[in-house]
Amino acid sequence: MSKAADVVVVGGGVAGCATAYYLAREGVRVTLVERESLGHGASGFSLGRVDGVAGDIKPGDMEALAARSFELHLELWPTLRGESGVDVQGKLVTSLELCMTDEDVPVRKKEMAHWAKAPGYKVYWLSREDVLKLEPRINPKVRGAAAIDYVGVFDSYRFTVALAQSAERHGLTVRSGSVRGLARRGGRVTGVRLESGETLPCDAVVIATGPWAGEASDWLGVKI
Repeated sequence: MSKAADVVVVGGGVAGCATAYYLAREGVRVTLVERESLGHGASGFSLGRVDGVAGDIKPGDMEALAARSFELHLELWPTLRGESGVDVQGKLVTSLELCMTDEDVPVRKKEMAHWAKAPGYKVYWLSREDVLKLEPRINPKVRGAAAIDYVGVFDSYRFTVALAQSAERHGLTVRSGSVRGLARRGGRVTGVRLESGETLPCDAVVIATGPWAGEASDWLGVKI
């Protein structure tokens, strides 16, 4: 079999398309296999939000990584538009981290004190009245909210498609098909087997199927 790709990426969501984009940009020959359509699953319907402080980011070593990742994300928006012609509709907004119980309030205010130390962010407290005045559709039981200025939001489907189309400009090949296994030789993966019976030869495989990654357990002999 002639090798058409150095790497086969399984899954056309945001993780698979981002992996394909960065590999292809470095000159790696990449084939991406998606059984439905790009962004068809979770990636096309998820909340497109990024920031460098909130969520699961805890004080410590991950903070610098989170901050730099956020910067890279914002830099990527115009790059992808220039390469793909797709506007991911990215913008910077104010986000509200709601407190729905009295117990939530001191926890959130402690987080606010930490978030406020991050450069570029403005963090402030909104009372229940302020929250409902800003957005009357919020549950009236809200106790207040931490407001964070400088949060990025974008269209997750457009972002996924922009990554793929930009990667295609760098040589990515997109294939439609369902993966049913891996070809091996001497303990190494040598290809990806499709439901059609075709095998795509390669040197490495990236499993980027998100919530469906468990389907690869039988291929790998490892429970995922």
